[in-house]
Amino acid sequence: MTAVTFSLALLGALLAWRVRPALALCVYCAGLFLYPQDLTLPIGRADFSLSRILIVVVLGNAILGAKLQSSFRWAWIDTLVCVAYLLAFAALLYTFPAIALERHGGKFFDTLLPYFAVRLIVTDEEACATLVKSLTLMALPLVVFAVYEMVSSNNVVALLTGSNSWQHGAHQHYLRLGMHRAAVTFAHPIAFGMFCSMVAPLGLSLWGSRGWPDAWLVALILVSCLGVFASLSAGPLLSLVFSGLVFVAYWNWRPVVGFALTAVILLAGVGWYTDRQYVDLLASLTFDARNAIYRVGLIREALDGGMSGHWLTGYGYVGVGPGTDNTNFHWQHPDIVNLYLQHLVRTGLLGLTPYLLVNALYYLHLFKAFSSATTSAAGWLPLCVFAAMLGWNAAMMTVGALSQTQQLLYIGIALSANMPLIVSKMQPSDDGFEARHVA
Repeated sequence: MTAVTFSLALLGALLAWRVRPALALCVYCAGLFLYPQDLTLPIGRADFSLSRILIVVVLGNAILGAKLQSSFRWAWIDTLVCVAYLLAFAALLYTFPAIALERHGGKFFDTLLPYFAVRLIVTDEEACATLVKSLTLMALPLVVFAVYEMVSSNNVVALLTGSNSWQHGAHQHYLRLGMHRAAVTFAHPIAFGMFCSMVAPLGLSLWGSRGWPDAWLVALILVSCLGVFASLSAGPLLSLVFSGLVFVAYWNWRPVVGFALTAVILLAGVGWYTDRQYVDLLASLTFDARNAIYRVGLIREALDGGMSGHWLTGYGYVGVGPGTDNTNFHWQHPDIVNLYLQHLVRTGLLGLTPYLLVNALYYLHLFKAFSSATTSAAGWLPLCVFAAMLGWNAAMMTVGALSQTQQLLYIGIALSANMPLIVSKMQPSDDGFEARHVA
């Protein structure tokens, strides 16, 4: 498959260089989400996936655009994204100096480069719509293959590539509800589900816009929701629930407040009566209660002595998966299925603290964009991005950063950071948007 990867990299690079930057970003997303990332191209001692090659070309295309450069303004969130990367690198150099440069250097292509590419390119409503449309359309063939995989256990992509790697082998025959968890081009079903759970609320940002009939858009969003189910993962479903609550609160906040208060009262009451903690009760409502209880135990172990002696720089590359070394890591919960604990366990507070500050800042950017909107159409866009990111963060309490989810996360962060600029450029519209969303 090396020849295929090389051919696609060459073709994709030429295309990304010739088209306008917004379309070049779509080419990158196609290489990221529609092609398995474990099929790489050796360049020297390093292996480059298709997406890592394409993002360099896309960023070069963006930097050479004078108009794009003039619209870009360095912000505090840009500084913190860079600081988070560098401090995590420093922590890993302390714990795993032999491999930190190679592994964290690869992460540079998966985090900082996609982030700054989006920051430079997606600076107006048109570019944002182009990106969201491409992601929504990409979900369609992926979900079709995912449904086939769910009912047959055959991952068509893995069969075509002959891949027997950790990414495309371990999950294929793992049954839930009598069905098989689908992953398609992603390394794990959870990663595929998280992609679909991000696309669904982002796709709603196109509602009422010119270009696509709303019926088509609803159908495509339902397809993304079907992809979430095909992953048979509770984390992506949790993401959809939180995203949905945002939209319900937008139309009428009272049902959401009532639902939240009722849930708290019920959980507290049942917990008191049965002498069980509320997190254990929530775990029993998931696809797999045993896995959910494991996640609860992971949080307890981390905060109840597990990080002793490693709070500052963490343990390094530990956990479950390729490239880990658990020689000095003896937790009862070695699978770090929590993005925030993953940062803490591997890079300590040195890596986790700036990452949490980045999260706080992009929410502030979204709030600023929403509060500055002068029309319902302008406010709807940051609301949809907020719904996607809030759902994502809620789900990431139960899953780690697997496969393409890292790149998608930083695309979302950059999109959030650009929302105030995008909203400021949006003009009042007379297409009936307000009547359709507020009535």
